[in-house]
Amino acid sequence: MNAVLSPTVIDPPLWPDDLDPDAPPPVLPLMTRDEYLAFDRSALELRYEWIEGKVRLMSGGTRNHGRTSSNFARLLGNLFADRPLTVVSQGTRTHVPDGAYYYPDVVVEPTEPPIVAGLEDSITAALLIIEVLSPSTARTDRVEKRREYLRIPTLENYLIVQPNVREIVRLTRNGDRWGEKSFHDEEIDLPRFDVALPMDAIYEDCTPGERID
Repeated sequence: MNAVLSPTVIDPPLWPDDLDPDAPPPVLPLMTRDEYLAFDRSALELRYEWIEGKVRLMSGGTRNHGRTSSNFARLLGNLFADRPLTVVSQGTRTHVPDGAYYYPDVVVEPTEPPIVAGLEDSITAALLIIEVLSPSTARTDRVEKRREYLRIPTLENYLIVQPNVREIVRLTRNGDRWGEKSFHDEEIDLPRFDVALPMDAIYEDCTPGERID
């Protein structure tokens, strides 16, 4: 069983201009990977994502966004309770090999994942990633994150979820290709995990609203 490692504390700070990670300016400077990791690890309340030197502050979500994320995490946690899989909801950084760092809404990883030196506090072997759309992140989730996540060699499924209407896009690995399917009222099957997720449970306690384009 892997030990729980505390975030790395770096003194003095490595990021530019001695920025306060819990009181960032409106525009953040470009950072190297090491600067970003030090900056993000030092934040007590906020979380940041990184791609190609650009640092992005994580934004808050709506009630439906939070509810669908929580429902997914609970459903998967119950389904995988007796399997060597761990369900992580939001608070853990996920790394794309030789690429970006993100905070997905829900991630499934092996209970005993491979340990990558310097990234002990990050997910490096994601098997399933779920992103719930919001107006400010929809294009990022559909284009940028889709491109980056599909480069993770361990990833089997990527789900893109509408929070206000019943619509979920599932991407599934098939060898070196990816298949895409949309779901509306039917169960969402995850063939690689041999489970199916009912729509009623995913959208439990959500208020119907407008589709996010």
